[in-house]
Amino acid sequence: MNVERVSRVHAIGYGLEDVIFEASQDFKVDVAGVKISVRRGETSKMRYWVGRALEESGMGSMKLPDMVTALKQALSKERISGQKAFQTLEPLFYVKLKETMRRLEGRDYERVHDMLLELFRMRNAKIVTKASSMKLSADMNSKLTVEERTFYNTVHSACSEFEEQIMTTTSAEAGGDAATTARRTPGSGSGGRPGGGR
Repeated sequence: MNVERVSRVHAIGYGLEDVIFEASQDFKVDVAGVKISVRRGETSKMRYWVGRALEESGMGSMKLPDMVTALKQALSKERISGQKAFQTLEPLFYVKLKETMRRLEGRDYERVHDMLLELFRMRNAKIVTKASSMKLSADMNSKLTVEERTFYNTVHSACSEFEEQIMTTTSAEAGGDAATTARRTPGSGSGGRPGGGR
């Protein structure tokens, strides 16, 4: 399982999505061949990775989804859904949340981090329970993030392999015991005695 690789790939995909950027100053720039001209206070649609580069340069800010509120809502729903039911998270939930957390500092970051950890542990426990007994269904797939889908399939494969190894070993041992018992059991000739048949 390589959740980090899956997350990185989808983070790259997220970087290609469009966002709204609000300029805090007039500027004309060329970002990796992308020419942008915006006046202060104006908004412009651009790729996320371009907006991030401009934001980090102090030229304005991106208007991003409120993932902190989304996290609060997801955690609240997960708490009341019980130990088996799954609440639906959008595929890039964690990817987007990480980008939001990148902008947080101090107590704000710690608060969001603690909520994320609680949500992760609750869903992780449910995934392990579910994945140990059944394959990833289409319905379940629609409720999980891209990272959770990878984790689910990994757990299911590991549990299936472990079960197969245990059952194969048990069957082999049972067969061996039966063969040993058969060799030690007297023949069933006349009278049921060894060498009988007079």
